[in-house]
Amino acid sequence: MKRKIFLIALALLTLQGCDSGEDKVKKFIKCGLAVNELGDETARNNFDKNKSNILDGKAPELTSYDIARIGSEARDELGTYFPNKRERARRMIDEYEKGYCVDTHKVPKGEKIEFLKRVIDY
Repeated sequence: MKRKIFLIALALLTLQGCDSGEDKVKKFIKCGLAVNELGDETARNNFDKNKSNILDGKAPELTSYDIARIGSEARDELGTYFPNKRERARRMIDEYEKGYCVDTHKVPKGEKIEFLKRVIDY
């Protein structure tokens, strides 16, 4: 019985490390939205050059419906429709500063982000 629980736990931990195609597309969309909103020209240019890194160099096979659904979920998670601008800014900053996003845009700090952090008491 203990062995079975251990194997199930191990399987779940292993699966957590794997990103599905949908997860990669959602990361791509969220990072792109954050970079477009907060990044300077250098960050946007770097994102355009390196964006295939998020998808590991290949686009997953998804239907247009799946991509639209994932895009909507990504916008919901970032709070792009929130009336609370402070929470929206906080979520955008969090996404912009995530490791995979920084690896893509290569500009971890920017004037706009530092200004926003001061304004919203981040």
